[in-house]
Amino acid sequence: MADAPDSRPVHDWATDYDIFDPDYVRDPGPVWDDLRDRCPIARTERWGGSWMPTRYEDLRKLAKMVPALSSRSPVLVPPPPELREVLVAEAKMYGSEAPPITSDPPEHKPYRRLILPFFSPHAVAEGVPYTRALCNRLIDGFIAGGRADAAADYAQQITPRVIAHVLGIDPARADEFVTWVRGLIELGQTQPELN
Repeated sequence: MADAPDSRPVHDWATDYDIFDPDYVRDPGPVWDDLRDRCPIARTERWGGSWMPTRYEDLRKLAKMVPALSSRSPVLVPPPPELREVLVAEAKMYGSEAPPITSDPPEHKPYRRLILPFFSPHAVAEGVPYTRALCNRLIDGFIAGGRADAAADYAQQITPRVIAHVLGIDPARADEFVTWVRGLIELGQTQPELN
């Protein structure tokens, strides 16, 4: 299990950021604007320690620094030791923990080839009507109420539902699929019991 979260307030985002800080979660824009000007690559020891590049060009350069920087473990909050052992065993068996996201060249290439057909211009064009209809349905679901959380009620719903559609998951299970994705990628980072 990861160490207990550091609940001290952040005093300097350049040297001690916390992406789970409620104010940051609500509106990260001011933090990023500040960091881009005075410290474009921030560092923290919270959540096991990490770096946070804030400018596109820096991030682009860092992504190409393989093998010095690896994609093998991109999560911010380290998994508990017992899960880490399972992930390491799977990585040895399959070459990566969650390909293609967690694989480096040359292992990345065959995984990437498997999913490229889903992202070809033709495949993406075929998905536009479904995605457009989905977006309209989501808006219709909250427009009468006159308010919505743009992230939770709209943006966070689109990607998992489109992926579920591409994978052929029953649309009636879309809410369940969204819950799984959010539990694994977002909420599970600070609440491992959801994974």
